[in-house]
Amino acid sequence: MLQVNNLHYTKSRHVILRGLSFKIPSHRTVALLGENGVGKTTLMRLISGLIEPNPHSDIMIDGKMGAKIKANLSYVSTLDWANNYDRVSDIVDYFKMGYPDFNEQRMEELIKFMRIDRTKRIAKLSTGTIEKLLIALTISRDTSVYLLDEPFGGVDVLARKKIMQSLLHWLPEEATVLVSTHYIQEIESLVDDAIILKDGRLLAYESVEKIRKEEGLSLEQYYTQLYIEDNGGRE
Repeated sequence: MLQVNNLHYTKSRHVILRGLSFKIPSHRTVALLGENGVGKTTLMRLISGLIEPNPHSDIMIDGKMGAKIKANLSYVSTLDWANNYDRVSDIVDYFKMGYPDFNEQRMEELIKFMRIDRTKRIAKLSTGTIEKLLIALTISRDTSVYLLDEPFGGVDVLARKKIMQSLLHWLPEEATVLVSTHYIQEIESLVDDAIILKDGRLLAYESVEKIRKEEGLSLEQYYTQLYIEDNGGRE
């Protein structure tokens, strides 16, 4: 379970997140939606512990706080730390050595499924292949919470389908998953709920099934409607 209470984040006197509070239970996959610049990536980085929130902000995973939560979440947003001469196989070895919960069999299955050449150097990988490798590394750990920041960015339609299939098949059923994306229509069938941010605040946290049944809307229609209403009827 992932719980956020009164989360504020300010950088260089600019308020990025304003008092976010929400709870995502186990067995749920949640879409994190919002325009560019609303704080989606910042929220991911705060949850993962890469940056620190303002005082009196709480982030808990399975009831744990602070440095203890890092062992209970998986988040791989970049390969900037890797050497350009490293091969895919080297990156896999780093994860095997660095994370006791790394599931080598799952990683090998994902590499095969996504057709990632493990002999290629990182510098030679296409943007789409790097995205697929990041996803594979993230979901190859056996942990409680998985954070996926724009996993479909920079990839073509076929690659997006591969990534979505991998999320459906390989993510542990009991996991808590938070995935940010602009591909709302494509992600709708994968997620249980949606968190919508606007201007650094929580605009909505709603069940996708409830949106369909009670509102009679798709997730994309609901998202658009909320934004228009919050703008005073202006698109």
